[in-house]
Amino acid sequence: MDLDVVANLQARQVADLIEAFQSSYYISESAIYAALGAQTDFPSFNAIELETLQKLDLFVLGEQPFARAAMERRQRVAVRENPPGYLWIYSAEDILLQKLLWYPLGEQISSQQWRDVLGVLKIQAERLDLSYLYSWAASLSLTEMLARAIQEAGLTNS
Repeated sequence: MDLDVVANLQARQVADLIEAFQSSYYISESAIYAALGAQTDFPSFNAIELETLQKLDLFVLGEQPFARAAMERRQRVAVRENPPGYLWIYSAEDILLQKLLWYPLGEQISSQQWRDVLGVLKIQAERLDLSYLYSWAASLSLTEMLARAIQEAGLTNS
């Protein structure tokens, strides 16, 4: 539906970010500063591509231990061969945990987040680092939700 990006953004970089986006995107300077100053778990702002109206959600990397761990575990993925192009993406485990965190936050996104959680579990099943998942689920108070998702996805809890 949209693209979610985590940015390790500092206030001194805002002008450069706006300049880089302004020719193709609507982006609000005040929304960026509000996200930078927010005292929430998921400070964010968005950019809207002018031609397609596609939304890019930008989440400001905070100081939370999970956010930092997820950023450290990100993986570089090739998206283009010639010329070479790469993206950094979160691991499947971190995407799963993040979606479990987002799940209860809003009626409008809850069902989609839950479908995404089940999809990640089903597709990544044997490749998931369950020790990592269970450890962070306990730390983030997500153990019951993770167990429910594993059961609904048809995976064993072993």
